[in-house]
Amino acid sequence: MSRIATLASIAEREIGVREEGNNGGARIREYQTTTTLPPGEWPWCAAFVSWCLVQWLATEFEHVKRNDQDTRRAWRCASARAYAWEDWARSNVKCLVLDEHAPLQRGDIVTFDFSHIGIVTAPSENGVVHTVEGNTNADGAREGDGVYAKRRQRSLIRRVIRILA
Repeated sequence: MSRIATLASIAEREIGVREEGNNGGARIREYQTTTTLPPGEWPWCAAFVSWCLVQWLATEFEHVKRNDQDTRRAWRCASARAYAWEDWARSNVKCLVLDEHAPLQRGDIVTFDFSHIGIVTAPSENGVVHTVEGNTNADGAREGDGVYAKRRQRSLIRRVIRILA
């Protein structure tokens, strides 16, 4: 198992976090602080993924201070926009951007056709991928109320981002 697979474990521990009000609450604000936008009432799916990567960086690279901005920029995107992660990964030597048909691995990041992002927890089988996503709901909306484990149709994936760790 790759070191980046622990990213999925970090995301799984967040399942059950719920908003307070519209895109609010202390935990949601914590996720949002890992992006370049000030915390507020905006969709936070990418902020959730960014927060997970910050946690992963802190555990996997204990020798790197969490406030080392150069290292943090090299290992994760700070954009609050799901599709901006694809651009970040293309310009980052520590990442691969794969098409929607690439084999999936635990810890991969996927963007979806409906401007959403999540972390893969299990490779796809029978056309379904297992993810953990922030700012979704039980029905799978891209604007939801919390962090959920989701089963999505593989055909909804736009790109696969693989961090090389």
